[in-house]
Amino acid sequence: MEEIDGDTLRRCLEGDEEASRKLFRTYQRYVYSLCFGFAQDREESLDLCQESFVRIFRGLKDFDLNRPLKPWIRRVVINVCINYGRKKERYPQTVSLQANCGGNPSPVPPSSSSATTMDFSPEKHVELCETMEEVRKALKELSLEERLALVLRHQEGLDYAEIASVTGWPLGTVKTHLHRARQALKQKLVHLRGGLR
Repeated sequence: MEEIDGDTLRRCLEGDEEASRKLFRTYQRYVYSLCFGFAQDREESLDLCQESFVRIFRGLKDFDLNRPLKPWIRRVVINVCINYGRKKERYPQTVSLQANCGGNPSPVPPSSSSATTMDFSPEKHVELCETMEEVRKALKELSLEERLALVLRHQEGLDYAEIASVTGWPLGTVKTHLHRARQALKQKLVHLRGGLR
């Protein structure tokens, strides 16, 4: 991913549409990937991605142009996901039955031209889709904090101290959330171990 320079950010602040498009194109896949890791649902991820970019563009005026942009964007996206998760816990909605393998649940945005295709037999494809759906379902059953900790650790590659810094959680809390999430997933997905070789 190319890095956005300070000049491009200044132009974004001045309302330059081309600079804003460049910022969006540069971070679109990254933001969507974070949102999908959290939501495990394509439609929800697109909504979170949209809200994240609204917050990013609104917040640029307060961003220190001498600091790296990606950690700040990560923080904005995490805040959007946390707020969404809390609201969803307070106001539960019905689950979409369209979020299956045929409904493009891929962590790659549908408009992406770099999506890869794999050559599977129909049986392997069905098996893979079913496995992916079970993993997604298990992830969605985790608490907001557990899911966020997993995304930051395993998708973002942050170490425990970095997760603590990004979330504001004490280090022990980060370890607890990760441990509980891993144990819950292990318990929910133990039956898949033989089929994932």
